[in-house]
Amino acid sequence: MTDGKPRHFSMIRGFVAADFLTLGNGFAGTGIILALMQWIATSDERLLWTAFALFPSALVLDFADGRVARWRHKKSGLGKDLDSLADVISFGVAPAALAFRPRTALAVVGRHRAALLRRLRHLAARALQRHRRRARRRHGR
Repeated sequence: MTDGKPRHFSMIRGFVAADFLTLGNGFAGTGIILALMQWIATSDERLLWTAFALFPSALVLDFADGRVARWRHKKSGLGKDLDSLADVISFGVAPAALAFRPRTALAVVGRHRAALLRRLRHLAARALQRHRRRARRRHGR
């Protein structure tokens, strides 16, 4: 506004790094919904597993966007509203989409329950080992 001309209003100018992570959260939530709706229409189990795989990624992106915004000390008005929208999509509408056929989803998961539990136990053991290694390094042992 130094030359007397009004500046063009643009929300994109206020975009910060955390907003890209928020968009990823929204895209993951949208992917969950689309995969679940396609699963309901076709009963293709791969789509259900795709939706289940996208839930944790949406959660990680949701945590990461807040952490990046605090770390960089930057936030935007668009990001605040975008974060609320992405949360509603990923953690409100997507689980509601799963509720259309909950028994079928539980039956699919039940068939693979033993493999899932082994995988989760393996992941938890690896995370615990990693934590212990870091603690030993930190304390010089």
